[in-house]
Amino acid sequence: MNRLFQNKFICPKCRNIIELENLYYVCRNEHEEDTRKKDKSSNDSMEQYMQQNVRSARNINYFIQPQLKMFKTSGFIAKCPKCNKKTTEVACPECSTETTAVKLSVAPRREVISITGIKSSGKTVYIATLVKELQKFFAELGITCRVDTACLEDFSNNYDLKVGYPLPGGTNKGIKEPIILHIAEGEMDALDLIIYDIAGESLVPNAVDNTSEILKHIALSTMIIYLFDPLQGNHINSTNDEVIKKKNEHTKIVNTNFNKTGSSSVNFGSYQNQDEQIVSFLTQSIKDIIDQELDIVYRGKLPIKIAPTISLIDTIEQFYDDKKDNDFCKEVDYSNGIPSIQKHINKSVENLLMKEWAERQAVVHFKTRYEDCAYFGVSSLGCNPGPNNTFPMSYTPKNVVNPVIWLLEKNRTMPKRKF
Repeated sequence: MNRLFQNKFICPKCRNIIELENLYYVCRNEHEEDTRKKDKSSNDSMEQYMQQNVRSARNINYFIQPQLKMFKTSGFIAKCPKCNKKTTEVACPECSTETTAVKLSVAPRREVISITGIKSSGKTVYIATLVKELQKFFAELGITCRVDTACLEDFSNNYDLKVGYPLPGGTNKGIKEPIILHIAEGEMDALDLIIYDIAGESLVPNAVDNTSEILKHIALSTMIIYLFDPLQGNHINSTNDEVIKKKNEHTKIVNTNFNKTGSSSVNFGSYQNQDEQIVSFLTQSIKDIIDQELDIVYRGKLPIKIAPTISLIDTIEQFYDDKKDNDFCKEVDYSNGIPSIQKHINKSVENLLMKEWAERQAVVHFKTRYEDCAYFGVSSLGCNPGPNNTFPMSYTPKNVVNPVIWLLEKNRTMPKRKF
């Protein structure tokens, strides 16, 4: 969570935002039958009964710790009032039932990342490769990184990459269940990385209101990765036959996705393109939600880092080969921290967005409204998709982990390498 909302938690299953002090602790030890349960009147609601702070069912004992305790090594910890044994297992009070605890792993440090951009900008494919590349990245440093068991089924259904199968995509309107990665778990620098895939078309005026679930989750984020699609709109006006061919093929795929989901055209109003419109609306909405949640008029920069990221750099690097400021198309190594070339990438992408892509208003928001900003160029596949937009036989992602590692380095939550 960002620093204004450190006392809140997002359940990966029901996506409710919960105060940390209201999380249930779970003890699975053998207990004698809870005598207080016998005294429960049939007219009492579960909410009234839970005010007694304890309930049991099939040896699952739920309780609320009067004083929340957090330890650097194990996250949250409490003593069961029945057996006096310690437990670090917590459960969601909204979706746990009498017989089933929706087990939550809550690390002492949690980074929430929202990934968005206009429709068909490659968000879902980016997340699919991001998770796999993060696991490889941390493995090379001797650090564990695994997908939370509560997310495995959703990850397999929506983000699986299989050779010859259509590339994942089509978030449509709304928000998917988050992907939660546990990194360096059980250690001093244990970290939960919570990644949201958010449909860009849900972030335009009149599509949602400022109290919607989608915008609330983004307002709680530590960072936003905003994907710019270079092959949509008028970003690239090239006479290069190869670039024109790729742009036409990409436009065909985008139009097919629009037809599948029934999306309609959007009125940009005073903005030159949809990216500017989304960034402006999103920025103001986050500010409004912070005001509302904290009951103040927040006047500082938004406590969120933002990473404007150009996707498909493998497709457009040919077009930028002859340009002086093309650092964002180069492969950049982040395994030893933020490299010095990042400053040049920031400058080159900012110049590109302002001078060539007509994204001046978006850049102004990035620079003036957010607490920190860095620009990136990524390629989820490092090559063209297979026939009919399928996953290719081989792929070589480029720079996909860099925005996330930049965040961890900036927030000093990057786990220490083991070798």
